[in-house]
Amino acid sequence: MPRYAGQHPGSVTALTVPIREEIYRGREEAAPRRRREMTMDLIVLAVPDCPNVAAMLERLEQALPDDAAPVDVHVISSEAEAARYGMHGSPTLLINGTDPFASQDTTVSVSCRIYRDADGRTIGAPSVEQLTDALNHAHQTQQ
Repeated sequence: MPRYAGQHPGSVTALTVPIREEIYRGREEAAPRRRREMTMDLIVLAVPDCPNVAAMLERLEQALPDDAAPVDVHVISSEAEAARYGMHGSPTLLINGTDPFASQDTTVSVSCRIYRDADGRTIGAPSVEQLTDALNHAHQTQQ
């Protein structure tokens, strides 16, 4: 069952999600490990009754560590809210306030969003692999 902090309009609660980074010194197999915690704020923006938000949350759950905090879901019901939060269609994932799947020319929108999988087929939410790549990229840029 997806872990998320609820769907309540007007309430954005950016939750801190731990991302583990293991740092090795010397040879990987012989070196002692040290863990450093990084955090990310993850928010899913969706229109009311979005048919693809469940897929987004399920795939995020698969991409995140088991001990990650729930992801917040914020329901967007107006163009003004979409502009304020940076929603480019529903569902939109924000990692630290940025939509990793939006191009520079993507406009804000209160509408369904279409993603493309690795084979170019249209899907309603990014794949687990695409989400994992986006989370890893955001993690690397935090360092």
